[in-house]
Amino acid sequence: MTPSQELQNSIDVYRQTHIVHPEYFTGHSLTTYISEINALVQHSNIKTCIDYGCGKARAWSYHNLTGLFGLDKVVLYDPGVEQYSTHPTDPCDLVMCIDVLEHVPEECVDEVLSDICSLAKKAVFLNISTRPASKRLVDGTNAHATVKPKHWWQAKIEKMNKLVIAHYSS
Repeated sequence: MTPSQELQNSIDVYRQTHIVHPEYFTGHSLTTYISEINALVQHSNIKTCIDYGCGKARAWSYHNLTGLFGLDKVVLYDPGVEQYSTHPTDPCDLVMCIDVLEHVPEECVDEVLSDICSLAKKAVFLNISTRPASKRLVDGTNAHATVKPKHWWQAKIEKMNKLVIAHYSS
């Protein structure tokens, strides 16, 4: 995926924020959903996974999630983190995107959601916050660029032709 200029501008701000605030976006948010993701992986015979917007991906090594979930392949992707900035080229069984979509500018949500779904063979697991963030980016803006109610996100997700498991936190 080649991001639109608006999305690329947002990614650039996130790259700067990751550098200035190394304590931000560590990738531990997914730990809240370990048991639910594990159940989905086991039930759906998922062997490959993309963590789309993985942040610094610390939860993967800290909790040995690849082993815990019994996955053959995990692709860590976050365009705001140099180490994980290579966009996945091959779809995987599961794409998880936890606490990411609300960081995407509203004009780019369809673009990113479509990309996420295009990379999923079997299922997509989302968690989306519906409230402003406590964090500010280096440009002074709230880290949650798109703060919308659950029904707004559901309407977007329903347009996707994938099994999507979505959680909303407020």
